[in-house]
This record gives sequence, C-alpha cells and structure tokens, in this order.
Amino acid sequence: MRIASPQPTVKKYFRMVFSHYSLCRHLMYEQLPHIHLKGETLDVGGTRDSDYHTLFGSIGDITNLNASTEHGGGGDIIADCNEPLPLKDSSYDNVISLSTFEHIKNDRLLLQECLRVLRPGGSFHFFTPFLYREHGCPFDYHRHTSQWWEEELQTESVNAETVAVMPLVWDQYATGFSSFEPRNKQLRILLRSLFCLPGLLRGLCGKNNAFQETMALAHYVSGKKG
Repeated sequence: MRIASPQPTVKKYFRMVFSHYSLCRHLMYEQLPHIHLKGETLDVGGTRDSDYHTLFGSIGDITNLNASTEHGGGGDIIADCNEPLPLKDSSYDNVISLSTFEHIKNDRLLLQECLRVLRPGGSFHFFTPFLYREHGCPFDYHRHTSQWWEEELQTESVNAETVAVMPLVWDQYATGFSSFEPRNKQLRILLRSLFCLPGLLRGLCGKNNAFQETMALAHYVSGKKG
C-alpha cells in the first residue's frame, strides 16, 4: 500500500533548513523516531558508528552487516550483499537498511535474503533514494519506484496487509534543489530556506497533491513477515 508523505509544517521547515544532513537523508532520519525496534535487529549496510541508531524511537540489540571494514568502525558481520548472507533463517526480529539497496547490483537477491533471515511476524524498514544524485560507494546501481517495491514484496513470506511504501518528499522545488546543494553551510541554509518555502506554504494551505508524491527524494518501505 502506498501511503502519503508527511505534511509540511513550520516546525519541520526550520528543522530541515538548519539540518546538517542532505535533504534526502534528513527526510529519512525524520521517520526514525516513529520506529520502535524490539528484540534483535539486523542493520544491512550499517556500521558500529552509524549515527542514526540513536534516532530510533527505541532499539534493542543490533547487529551491523557491511561489505567493508573501512567505514565508520566497520560491521559486526562482513559479507558480500550480492551473495546469500551467511546467516541462519529466521534469525532476527527486525531488519533495517538505510541507503544501501541502491549500491547492491543484485538488490533483488538482497531483498529476498532480508526476508529470509527475518522471523515470522518480524518487521522490515528500508530507506532508499529515488530522485537523488548518483553517489557511488563505490557503486550506485538503482532508483526503484514505489510500484517496484510494492510488486517485489508481493510474496508468500510477507504479510501483504502490512506493506507500506511512503514517498519521502517536501515538494518538487526541494527535490530539484537537492541535486545541487552547496557544501558551504551559510549558503546551504540560505538556499534551503528559499527552495523549501513554496512547499511549506502549499502544505499550510492544504494544497499538496498526488503530483508531489511522484517527486520523492527517497522511499520508506516497511512491513512484516507473514
């Protein structure tokens, strides 16, 4: 099921303008406090030093799986995500992944593997860029639509009623601006305040429409295993 993106508010506007993250990453992180992870969680693409772990509403034990030992303290498990994961079936209560699927050439296999290691009734939370620039780390392969995620998750192992795909978008001007965000802090704040203002005004007037959903910077995909 596709659900509407969050409505712009004045509070969100100022948080976004002054955020030191990219607009894409800020919109992702904005959802984390609403996610509560109980039990054992596998973070596919995460590291021991991932700054977003503290942003979740609650989180239990977490295991980080990464393809590299070079970034942010490395992972607890090092594995090639283009191959079957070296993990037992039904090993985790939750599987999360932030900005990882786009870097995996065989992302369909990775999706299947994430579901395989998830326990029945367990939850998955995936965040992936959409209308966002290429950012090889070292490679960048995919930008999937909401439709792709909905269809790929139509499997017997997933509880179809729980699947939700949320476009993460402020408005089309903010999405366009994200492609040339300057590194200079003062200039970035100034330009963000200007490019994000139309979305705020449109949201306060209740004029957001379906077109905004097609301009998503990212998607938040969630659901539960059957």
